[in-house]
Amino acid sequence: MTTDECHAETPSLKHKRSRSKSLVRARKRRIHQQRHHPTCAPHISYPRTPRPPSLFETYITSQSFLPPHEHHAFFTTLRRPLPLCFRIRSISTLHEWHSLLHTLPPHDATTSIQRLPLHAPHTYQLPSHLPDLYPKLRHWITSRTRGGQISRQEYVSMIPVHLLSIQSHHRVLDLCASPGSKTIQALDALYDSHHMSGARGGGGGGGGGEEEEEEETTVPLGFVMANELDVRRAYVLAHRTRETLKERMVSMAVVTHNACRFPNVLAPCRRVHGQQPQQQQQQHGGINSSPSSPKPFDRIICDVPCSGDGTLRKDTKIYKTWHPSYVMTLHSLQLRIAKRGIALLHVGGYMTYSTCSFHPVENEAVVAALLLTGCVQLVHGTELVGPKGLEGVRYREGLSSWKVLNDECTILQRDSEEGKEWPDTLWPPREEGIARVLKRCIRMVPQDNDTGGFFIALLKKVKDFDDSSKNGGSRKDVMVTPQMPCHRLYECSNVESPSQEKCRYFVRSQGGSTSISKSKTFKLSRGLADYLCDQQGSSKLNLVYAGHAMTQPTDHDKK
Repeated sequence: MTTDECHAETPSLKHKRSRSKSLVRARKRRIHQQRHHPTCAPHISYPRTPRPPSLFETYITSQSFLPPHEHHAFFTTLRRPLPLCFRIRSISTLHEWHSLLHTLPPHDATTSIQRLPLHAPHTYQLPSHLPDLYPKLRHWITSRTRGGQISRQEYVSMIPVHLLSIQSHHRVLDLCASPGSKTIQALDALYDSHHMSGARGGGGGGGGGEEEEEEETTVPLGFVMANELDVRRAYVLAHRTRETLKERMVSMAVVTHNACRFPNVLAPCRRVHGQQPQQQQQQHGGINSSPSSPKPFDRIICDVPCSGDGTLRKDTKIYKTWHPSYVMTLHSLQLRIAKRGIALLHVGGYMTYSTCSFHPVENEAVVAALLLTGCVQLVHGTELVGPKGLEGVRYREGLSSWKVLNDECTILQRDSEEGKEWPDTLWPPREEGIARVLKRCIRMVPQDNDTGGFFIALLKKVKDFDDSSKNGGSRKDVMVTPQMPCHRLYECSNVESPSQEKCRYFVRSQGGSTSISKSKTFKLSRGLADYLCDQQGSSKLNLVYAGHAMTQPTDHDKK
């Protein structure tokens, strides 16, 4: 056997390159030879074709509520991931957080993680990629969120509740509560005010988690009512708040109603046995209360459904689906919800109207329509929290004039044929006084605080509506909330609470049935129990969840 035959039979020990990699490299060699061959024409680099602007981008530049030199920073910020923001709810968790910061590199601990300049609850914001770099940080945030020691909430979403300056005796309604971040914040503010007023010494930052050194023995007189139209989302809301608030649930209830027709339990109940809701509405004028009926709430959070273009940093699909006509269809619904909120507010009470939208038709147009009723005043954001309440928060003034644009981003005139098909309140108000006052609104722009977009207006009620037809829109275009098969509360006669506790105990029915579940007893604050059970119209409420669930409360009390 010759040497050549030997080499032919011996397999090559050299690793063969994959076919796909060989083809790619061969193609690169051919392109390189063609470009540098003397007979080849010089290589021409063609400019990249610019991407056509989306409808949202065209609308923003046409609306001109931002100076032209800020457009680039505006759209660049919207394309960046939203930072992670959370509130620390207990003093012991705050100590843990400070200890954790010492384990991080100094640059990230002092530069990347920021303490936000918002009131007492310790609020922090950090880049979204930072927990991925430090597994210990990611585990701490995840575990403390699940345990209720911290509450994750966007920075701008905290401002509406902060501006209301909720006190321990206030009765608070969150008209559109899901997913529940503002509801949790409102109840924390209720308890923080209760602690600072001297009902319990050294309350500090408040809590409700397992970290508390001692159990809360007193509860505030006020309460928070959370409303959600969709029943399934209402139960999800109840589960989230129950896991986060724990013992503080004694001052909170979740109900499911159409926000446009939220019932006033202080008004007499006009439901007639054996009649449908439509028949009752025709006979008694619906379930709305008359102007002379007392109003139940001191503070109302009105965060209405909106187009959500301010949340583009969380949901980029809005770039493709957003169009102005959808925004215009929401205007009437938002106005009806806001009017109903004003109708439930007692004279001298405050309501925040807010959206996560840039569109003035959803924002200033709704506020201007509310001001036309003469029942509310638009006040400065610092009316209740003082000049230092918004110190360090960068925001813009509201708009006094704007353009109404159709889906082609052409100006829609008020007196045109197409314009007459839409409500007159879409356009800027003709009254110069109202247009001038609209500058008191608060606009949050993404590049100012590295947040999403948000709009806030603080409204003060000065008088009741003149007639019941104005307190939530015309009756023919508002859906009546049906009577849902929800829970009913029945007070326990065999459970006595200490006099200083200010609580009452209840069992509840199983859904719409009359059978009573005795496996759990629910502990409610006296203020909430009086509202849910002792008022003339308490039976109007479609109750989903209320109070703090306790297993075998009698044995616990005996101990």
